[in-house]
Amino acid sequence: MTISMIKLPLATSVEGRYPMTISTLAKAADASIHTVRNYMAEGLIVACSRTQGGYWLFDEPALNRLILIRTAMVAGLRLQDIKPLLAALDPQDRRKINREKVLIDAQIAQNHQQLTQLSQLLEHI
Repeated sequence: MTISMIKLPLATSVEGRYPMTISTLAKAADASIHTVRNYMAEGLIVACSRTQGGYWLFDEPALNRLILIRTAMVAGLRLQDIKPLLAALDPQDRRKINREKVLIDAQIAQNHQQLTQLSQLLEHI
């Protein structure tokens, strides 16, 4: 399976409701608030602004990044595998994005091969 074959879920419940709070962002991407805060601490997701009360607010690109991270993790990638792709997305350098996509596709193929081997081993137990 390649990353281009993975369909990202649409956050229909928040469509047009930007900026959104951290709890709305987390809910829209099926993540916990704790996960979003961790990704913020690692610089993977950035808030677009803050309210006068100090609440972080997020825009559509933040939601798209969070969904991308969550989808890549479901596909078997680790954060350390995902970080270069996210870094390539920042400057919107198409060549760099394509290079990272090839690396991620290879990692997904390797994960698939390892899962197939595990399944075969379990059949013989």
